[in-house]
Amino acid sequence: MTQNSTRLTPQNAVTLGQSRARREQLIALAVAAVLLGLILLLQPILTARRAAIVPPTEATARQLAVEFPKLTLGGFRGFLAMYLWQEAEEDKNERRWVELETKYNYIGQLEPYFVTVYVYNAWNEAYNLSAQWHGIDEKFKWVLDGLAHLYVGEGHNPDNPDLLLEESQMYFLKLGTSFERIDYRKMWRDRIRHQYLLGKTADASETRALETHQRVRNIIMRPYFNATLLPKDDQHPNELGYGISVTGLFPDKPHRAVEFRYGVSPFYFAFVEYQRMRATGRPTTMGYQVVDAYGGMSLRLWCHDDLYYANSVVAEIFADGAPGAAMPRDFNDRVFEIRDCYRNVQMNAPHALDEFEAHLQRFPTNRGIHRKHMLETEFMAAIGAAEGKMFDGLVAWQVAKREMTPAVQQELERSLPLYDKAIASITRYMDEILPTRNGQVHPDRADYEKLATAMRARSAGVRALVASEPGATVDMKWLQLAPVER
Repeated sequence: MTQNSTRLTPQNAVTLGQSRARREQLIALAVAAVLLGLILLLQPILTARRAAIVPPTEATARQLAVEFPKLTLGGFRGFLAMYLWQEAEEDKNERRWVELETKYNYIGQLEPYFVTVYVYNAWNEAYNLSAQWHGIDEKFKWVLDGLAHLYVGEGHNPDNPDLLLEESQMYFLKLGTSFERIDYRKMWRDRIRHQYLLGKTADASETRALETHQRVRNIIMRPYFNATLLPKDDQHPNELGYGISVTGLFPDKPHRAVEFRYGVSPFYFAFVEYQRMRATGRPTTMGYQVVDAYGGMSLRLWCHDDLYYANSVVAEIFADGAPGAAMPRDFNDRVFEIRDCYRNVQMNAPHALDEFEAHLQRFPTNRGIHRKHMLETEFMAAIGAAEGKMFDGLVAWQVAKREMTPAVQQELERSLPLYDKAIASITRYMDEILPTRNGQVHPDRADYEKLATAMRARSAGVRALVASEPGATVDMKWLQLAPVER
């Protein structure tokens, strides 16, 4: 019997393999065409979403910084990041500061969307590393570096509430209320008022001395702070950096500009960052019931900062009570600076009270906590009004070559009823918040008694000045009593 069969020859095998290869190629081309079509359909949507998150001018560099480590290191990024963490800790212990900052930047590039990286490293720079230095300038530089590190993190994680909270806390807690707060707040103001120094020198040593000026500019000119560099004057419109002008302070007048030629408290920047954080509507590492009140708290402490700062300058100007004392060379600048401070108190105190009221409408159970802050804001507004009027009288006295003319006397006496109101406002605070019960005096009452004593000394000092004999040296030590605590 004969069996018919097809014999597989080498030529047939080649033909069959080629057919299978062509079929697979066609399938691959079809899949590629489908995927390409999907990419073309999705690209406009992805581009629009990316543009909404990252500004176009920053997208290319930022994407490169993020994507390059991903493409080149792949899964080894985590191992390298852990290694750099260990190396950074050794650098900190060995006080290798430049290497430490470099490693922090590398870690951020390896883990750009890990918010804790920026929070931890910024906190380390502003708190731990700044404490390693004795000089206040070096300390201030590290605080600014920590703040800048948070903004780098925000660039990769826009509107992240934890980063916004940490930024606001850096202004509020570190620059505003830490142990070095008096120096930090003064230096912050100084860098803002002297921005015009940047770019005016080519000397290397002077350029290094202006490093913190540049760091401050990089921060204050971020768009949400609504700051514009002020010109020297109307005759020099192109010479910028003599303080800043800020818009958006008043919700009902968003375009109204307020000039701060002599700097502005870090609590303004804390206020803006708290508002930005609250606008996200998302929870943070801190309870929202607590964080929601920090807008009012920031404005309240802005009033406090300006009162303390203004008093220190006033005491310095008028410490000498001798008749006909020489007018300081920068007397006019100091007058405008102090008047700005008292203006800020009158501007921010009502705004702070509105913020507290809005917070208590959302969280009424917090009234027991913030009632004292509202009363404190009220008495600071009363102190600011009295101090401002007294200062106007002292300026008139100085301009009159320290002669007690009827006009000077009248100006000074206008402050007296305002001091009575300030004393009454402080007393109200003590009676309501720090009452004496069963003969037991509240332990914190003594601190506020000092403020009332300072107001009484002011009132008595003004009366003594008005009643002073022509040509007599007047004791001006009453100006050295602070109207608010440090």
